[in-house]
Amino acid sequence: MKKFYLLFFIAALCCIIYYTSTTKTDPPGIAMKGTPDSSYEGSVNRVISLCKHPIPVIILGLDASEKRLVGLNPDFKIGMQSNLLNSYFPGIQKISGNVCAKAFAPNMEEIIKLKPDLILNWSRFPEAIAQMESFGYNVIGVNYDGSDQNDRDMVHIVAKAIGRETMADSIMQWRDSTLKQIKMISNNIPIKDKPKVIFLYNYETLRVGGEKCYENFCIDLVGGRNMGAGLGIDRSVNIEQILEWDPDIILFGGWINNLDPEDIYHNPILADVSAVRNKRVLKMPHWASNESVLTWKWLAEIIQPDLFDYDIRENIRASYAWQYKIRLTEEDIDKVLFCAENEASPLYRELKSRK
Repeated sequence: MKKFYLLFFIAALCCIIYYTSTTKTDPPGIAMKGTPDSSYEGSVNRVISLCKHPIPVIILGLDASEKRLVGLNPDFKIGMQSNLLNSYFPGIQKISGNVCAKAFAPNMEEIIKLKPDLILNWSRFPEAIAQMESFGYNVIGVNYDGSDQNDRDMVHIVAKAIGRETMADSIMQWRDSTLKQIKMISNNIPIKDKPKVIFLYNYETLRVGGEKCYENFCIDLVGGRNMGAGLGIDRSVNIEQILEWDPDIILFGGWINNLDPEDIYHNPILADVSAVRNKRVLKMPHWASNESVLTWKWLAEIIQPDLFDYDIRENIRASYAWQYKIRLTEEDIDKVLFCAENEASPLYRELKSRK
């Protein structure tokens, strides 16, 4: 009988050790006093997001699940096709994309059918918000101004709505720690050593991100100069403006499925632009506000490779395990980083898979 109790005790102890070693709630590199509440369901279990990126991905990161989402902006679903998360959360493409038109006009017939507890829409569409509220729905208008505080606010607003405040607080501590580390280096970079950068929202129309887009904050943070500063959130420019700027680095969003760096390299009009000539055109991983630390670290290695040396692959692996509860393979990380698309750039030599 004593032997039975001893074996039972050892088995129980092993279970406890296994559980505590495989259940990670702390953000990468930070030991938290509290732990995110992964069991809270709250009263908001059916969410529609008319907002595109980053709002639905924030929900994925806070929940490690798409189960709460019942309606999505159709353009968001298209953009997710090039996001690795689309493979790990296949339910995303099965969620209704009929909740709004391209101009964010709500489709009330579909919304009524989906019976949402909460609807999220951009605050710049007050008429649409008022229309949905007139049907008795709980609608939150989300602001966007491109600032870091706004990026934080989006995480907090969503977290409060769905009962994930503790997880959001953990994400903020991760951000604060990383932000401090980066600024200790980037604040000392002289202007002459800051490369000229542009961020393209649309290549066909040459729509460039301005000082009110979040990419502007990120570029400035890590020691770059956004040449689009002065264009507001974004604005289309002519090809002559690109030639005059002569950017050292050209970035574009990973959600643009029909564009690769090679398309820009093969544009004869841009052949003499520094970024094209030196193969520094990059498809940027599309991380959301809950993953902004990854954006900063990736950009730091791209814009100031001599000053920043993060193990970005390991950072990605740890972040995805923590937020999304998924274990990435080396091939997965290659896809997150768009290694195949960006392989022509010398900036990507250290980011490629080490097999």
